[in-house]
Amino acid sequence: MIKIPFLFLMMFSSTAALAQRTGDNVVTAAGDAFGKAVGNERIGLYSIEDVRGFNPIDAGNARIEGLYFAQQDRLASRLIEGSTIRVGITAQGYPFPAPTGIVDYRLILPEGKASASLEIERGPYGGAAGSLETKFPILGKRLGFAAGVGARRQIRPEGGINNFRAYAVSLAWRPYSGAEIIPFWSGFNNRNDEARVTIFPAGGFLPPKIKRGQFLGQTWTDRNTSSRAYGMIVKLPFGAWRAEMGLFEAEKETSSIFADLLLGVTADGRAARRIIIADGNNHDNALSGEARLARTWTSGNMRHSVTASLRGRNQNRLFGGQQQFNLGASSSSLPDLRPQPVISLGLDDSDKVRQLTYGVAYGLQWARRGSLDLSVSKSRYRKTVDFADPRLPTLLTKDAPLLFSATASVTVTNKFALYGGFVRGLEEAIIAPDIAVNRAEAPAAIRTRQIDGGFRYALTPKLTLVAGAFSVKKPYYNIDAGLRFRQLGIVDNRGIEVSLAGSLAKGLSVVAGTVFLDPTISGEDVATGRIGSRPIGSLTRRNIANFDWRPEGVGPWSFDLAVESQSARTANADNSFSVPARENLSLGTRYRFKIKQVPALIRVQMTNVLNTYGWQVSSSGGYQYNNARTFTVQLVADL
Repeated sequence: MIKIPFLFLMMFSSTAALAQRTGDNVVTAAGDAFGKAVGNERIGLYSIEDVRGFNPIDAGNARIEGLYFAQQDRLASRLIEGSTIRVGITAQGYPFPAPTGIVDYRLILPEGKASASLEIERGPYGGAAGSLETKFPILGKRLGFAAGVGARRQIRPEGGINNFRAYAVSLAWRPYSGAEIIPFWSGFNNRNDEARVTIFPAGGFLPPKIKRGQFLGQTWTDRNTSSRAYGMIVKLPFGAWRAEMGLFEAEKETSSIFADLLLGVTADGRAARRIIIADGNNHDNALSGEARLARTWTSGNMRHSVTASLRGRNQNRLFGGQQQFNLGASSSSLPDLRPQPVISLGLDDSDKVRQLTYGVAYGLQWARRGSLDLSVSKSRYRKTVDFADPRLPTLLTKDAPLLFSATASVTVTNKFALYGGFVRGLEEAIIAPDIAVNRAEAPAAIRTRQIDGGFRYALTPKLTLVAGAFSVKKPYYNIDAGLRFRQLGIVDNRGIEVSLAGSLAKGLSVVAGTVFLDPTISGEDVATGRIGSRPIGSLTRRNIANFDWRPEGVGPWSFDLAVESQSARTANADNSFSVPARENLSLGTRYRFKIKQVPALIRVQMTNVLNTYGWQVSSSGGYQYNNARTFTVQLVADL
């Protein structure tokens, strides 16, 4: 049982004017099913790691308060209020959209009144976590700061224990109406995180069922990382003009990291080879930012805007120097502890990217008629790779594409609207996976394009249906028969997405959606039969349905239910085998109450209620089982 000193709960009770974390509810806050996060809760067909079959963070499409940011690692939870996935209709009106979608983070900022929120969590699997978030005014709404700390002792679903630490502080100065100057600083640490075993079967079959929670790795394969993100945001309106600037520094230090690979695993659990890859002393750093100048004016019932943008990044990576250990035959179903070998890492390679993009965007909002958004940008890109081996030449890649976008919507009736768009971009490719002989190498930026269109229909004033089709095309990278990570063709992720969000009845909210995908690879490797036409790890369908019910007559109680269903996933390069489909059911409840005058909430959640066993398969063909049933209890108090 969690015990909290009563005096600590009452410490800020005289200033508990604002509902903070006790009011968090991502189901009631979401306007669609495409992806949203509020505090620790996340919902949607898509996430910050998966939009229409691609990773928008890997693609370089992160934004902080709408401004370009080259993200290097996960951001501290105490810094971020939440995030929104901008894709399809949610990208309408966004001046410079991106083909793989945009992840737009919102900062935790002071709101003019003193407040604090305490969160304590027990679970899953017996782990524990806690955080404290404070907001304090210095000059009312004009000047204040927000700060937070958090820690988690995580019991991992595959066994083992590791520790997270997060911290953040931000200052908000609002010198006049609409103006903001926001410096922030944050950090995130992860310690003692042993490598999880990844299974590569010997043929087209599933690995044997493994007892979940049993640690099968090596105790000496700790991952230890630290990351920091800090910067400054300035937003200054003056008359019909508005200036926005953001400058950010993000870095990640990896002192040690390992991969634990079981190769040639047979149906009875025997592994032909166990490979441990040791790495460390790696460093990722990026200085990035954006400056915008926008002018807005009206003409009758039309609102026009023109935005000039300059964004860029100076990014450096130290990687490579790995050491590989072949431990011989092993097992995928029983612990197989080995003594720690002598680790002597080699010299690191270096990867430097310099990119500058400048452009102009025009937006038109025509009341009750529709909208039009156009943009054109010129990007200058330069990537240099210097290898530690002096026998290898320096690799230099340059590109200077012209990028453009055109999106529009038409309001047919008060309830019905059509939308569509075309976007061409320059995005980052994914990094070579652990099993590749050129592990951790990052290809040069790739040219991508997206076409989408659909409709939005207000079924009721509080319930909205969105449906559309899309095609996202980009170069396809994966490992070849020699385990070298390289371009194998062009992939086109075509699909249909449907979202239903809003209120079904008084007290009953819903966020539900479906995406049907038809990912197809083309190119010489497909034509000659070296690989199939489906990417490894791809699925063809995902359904979600989330309900939040606060029935009349039960006072402070509310209940929530989440159902997710996924199709089978392509499991190997020649498309001869797939991982079976699976479903997941989650249940939860909230109980709101007060301790003296302190708003509080108890949140209870159970995920994978039926304890369904299934497999996840990575884009390189590695298997890991899904999480078992989890049970979590959380206490939140707005002090």
